[in-house]
Amino acid sequence: MSKNHERRQKNVQLAGKEPSIKLLAVGMSMDCINQIKEKLEKYPDLKWELDGSTISVSPENGFTVWLAESEQGCTVGYNGWHEEFSDKNEALNCFALGLSEKCRLKVFIKGKTEYKWVMEAFEDGN
Repeated sequence: MSKNHERRQKNVQLAGKEPSIKLLAVGMSMDCINQIKEKLEKYPDLKWELDGSTISVSPENGFTVWLAESEQGCTVGYNGWHEEFSDKNEALNCFALGLSEKCRLKVFIKGKTEYKWVMEAFEDGN
């Protein structure tokens, strides 16, 4: 299997809330996905998957947080919400925010179809 088709998954059973993961880019010599993988190794209870140039974390009690990396930059998403980043540090911080208790995703549903996602971040407890 080629590196572009590498698939890796960690299965876990989680109890309670997800740990807050700090992802600060140390330097631009490493790509975002490798930096995230290094950090995730410290959290063996998290379920995550790597598929080509996309890494995703699927907490048992939350929404999926993903990052896709390309030559143009990174796209970070929380389920159906997503944002494009040309700055890798901003992308890593957005990815980490989605795994923290300071972020929630408001989902609008019509019938059984999700049609709108709004990311909300808490600041200073609000």
